[in-house]
Amino acid sequence: MHDQLLNFLFSPSLDRVGQAVLFAFAVIACVVYYRPLVERRRLHIYVRLAIFAALFRLLFAAAKTGLQYYAWTQTELTKLLLPPHQSISVLLRYAWTHFWLNAFISIGGALLFFIVLRALQAHNPRYFEGGEVELGALMALVAGWPYFVVFVPAVFLSIVLVSIIRGIFLHEPYTALGLPFFIGYAIALVSTGYIIAALSLTSIII
Repeated sequence: MHDQLLNFLFSPSLDRVGQAVLFAFAVIACVVYYRPLVERRRLHIYVRLAIFAALFRLLFAAAKTGLQYYAWTQTELTKLLLPPHQSISVLLRYAWTHFWLNAFISIGGALLFFIVLRALQAHNPRYFEGGEVELGALMALVAGWPYFVVFVPAVFLSIVLVSIIRGIFLHEPYTALGLPFFIGYAIALVSTGYIIAALSLTSIII
């Protein structure tokens, strides 16, 4: 049984579980965006989803830390990395760089994106519908690191393209940002790995 758990820990399967949960947050956000809800209600749902997504990232990092500790207790060699042979800081440093840093960068990137969107909204509110700033922060948090580096430019590119299409076919001068957020997330989800590999930026993956 413990061999299966170790294989799961050191395989991509564990990260796929995390991505699946975060993808579910994105799907829920998309459903909420297109449902006929009161604007205030929609905003509250986005905020709650963002809080839950942030908590999930932290809890997921904590779970991976616990699994890493368990893995190191399974062989005589790796037991030497744990107390009383080594300080607990050895495990904590490993967990920080491999698990926690990604979570904090993802949360920090989403907060930064929220601040940028809020500043843009204050400068020109007509480009924003109610709750779109919170939705953008939520989608940035769901994308996380390293997808965030593709998500942001993909969002702004999508805004331009959707605006052009709506202007040509619907004769509408402005476009809501909800759809570009979802398009940007989809582009990031599909292409980030290929872009990072093509540009030899694998070192940014945490």
